[in-house]
Amino acid sequence: MKFPTLDLAGFNLKLWLCALGLSFLFYLPSLNGPFILDDAHTVQSNDAIQNPANFFKLWTSARYYSSSPDNWGYRPMQALYTWTSWQLGQGATWPFHVFKILFFSVTAVFFTLLWRRILPRPPAAVILLGGLFFLVNPVHTQVVSYIAATSTLMAGMFVSFCLYQYVRFREDGRIWRWLVSIAAVFFAMMSKEEGITVLGVIPLLEIYLRHREGRLRLRRRDLWVYGGYLLCGGLALALIVSMFEPTSALARGTMDRWIYFATQFRAYLRYMAMYFVSYDLNADNLAFGFADGWSDPAVLVSVALNLTLVGVAVVAAARGRTLPLLCLIWFYGAVSPASSVVVLAEPVNDHRAFLAYLGFAGLSFPLIQWVLCKGRWGRVVLALLITGYAGWTMARNVTWSSNVSLWEDTIAKNPDSVRAHNNAALNYMHRFEWDRAAEILDACLAIEPRYSYCLINRALVGGARGEEALAENLYRRAVEADFAGVNARRYYAEFLLARGRLTEAIPYAEQADQASRGQNLFVRTLLIRLHLNTGDKQRARGIWSDSIETFGHDPSLTALQPLL
Repeated sequence: MKFPTLDLAGFNLKLWLCALGLSFLFYLPSLNGPFILDDAHTVQSNDAIQNPANFFKLWTSARYYSSSPDNWGYRPMQALYTWTSWQLGQGATWPFHVFKILFFSVTAVFFTLLWRRILPRPPAAVILLGGLFFLVNPVHTQVVSYIAATSTLMAGMFVSFCLYQYVRFREDGRIWRWLVSIAAVFFAMMSKEEGITVLGVIPLLEIYLRHREGRLRLRRRDLWVYGGYLLCGGLALALIVSMFEPTSALARGTMDRWIYFATQFRAYLRYMAMYFVSYDLNADNLAFGFADGWSDPAVLVSVALNLTLVGVAVVAAARGRTLPLLCLIWFYGAVSPASSVVVLAEPVNDHRAFLAYLGFAGLSFPLIQWVLCKGRWGRVVLALLITGYAGWTMARNVTWSSNVSLWEDTIAKNPDSVRAHNNAALNYMHRFEWDRAAEILDACLAIEPRYSYCLINRALVGGARGEEALAENLYRRAVEADFAGVNARRYYAEFLLARGRLTEAIPYAEQADQASRGQNLFVRTLLIRLHLNTGDKQRARGIWSDSIETFGHDPSLTALQPLL
């Protein structure tokens, strides 16, 4: 059959305006979506991005990314985004979401334009429909609706722009395209470290394109061209390493790295399936679970399935169909920084594979062409699929539009997840709905009686409801259950401080400080206040001076200086 011809050469303003309009339409329900999870420390309690005077300082330290030392990562582009959004809205969430929708529309456009260059044979309408499927796909709802995930979204935007300009440079040889493509590598890595994977995608694309063009021989100029990317990536990596804060490693998971890696083979299959059928969209999917070991049957099966997929792609490549192999290698390479041996707190999340989808989604184009070739019924089926996925995306964004709907949905999908219960309860605590918070936290403790976060929060709720004896009993249980030795002792010390039991509070605060090796700012300020209240100003000054060396002139420390 004949397809309509569409010229997508170059940056098409009409295409972007269309993508922008559709993005706003589908993500309108979450335009005023709330701050959740990591938004608390990256935005809500982050004085660094709330201060207008810090605009030029955001690139000078990893500490501007978050108010939590446990999460001090050097992501200045994310910090710039949060600074700008905060200044525009003064705490309102709509500027954050407007920027995210803008970033996503740009990513979708360059994704489409890039694949038009990679796949010149399918009709342009097929590529355009694949780009539309990418844009309406509900698998992206977390990366677009969750404010803290903007680092991943921005990295994807710069990666797609970088690769598009690189492919165009191969065609017309214009040096400015090469230079802006190199610059995009830097900004991708300044958004999130995973942006470095673009340095592996470029030679992968080059091999694919050269194989298609029948010219595999390298020239010296080719090495110089790629050398520019390596130099820029190396400089960005050196900047990230030089800004590394030791405390930032505290937020990572404690799982053995090889068990974590074993778990990821199941995760790869989930991510790949989710692009085509987003069957398990989940704000906090701890229910996915970690592997028991490499002998775990689920691990053995998932490893075998991944190897089978690669084997099929290799066989297809040997027969001249190289696209599946390109998409799979791109997928595995782009997802590997967060889904291999670098341990993170949770086994999977819905936005982690976003950069990998820029390559894996290439498999949608031959599928779309095959469906269209089925004639009128094929076009009807495709129209229904895209319309259905668009509605699915809008429905999912209704869920993301409030903390209540999001966390109730998460509990429904993770009935045995203590973290989902804890996060849901936190929402009701922030709304001072103590009875509902207590109900959820009691359910959490029925699942896992030693889960320290639910113990701490149930104690906080108990204190708010006047259940003094219950609260203290829960704090003591939390101290016993808190393997890290920090949070439970800190909150119990604050509980005792609020009740004037200063001498009882100090040992718990000191234990928390020892467990965090003096790297927890909240504990340090608590200790200073405790010693000030007991009249030991000399000890308070010593802790304050040490903290200034560690954390710099943080507002929470400078506020205590007049009392010393």
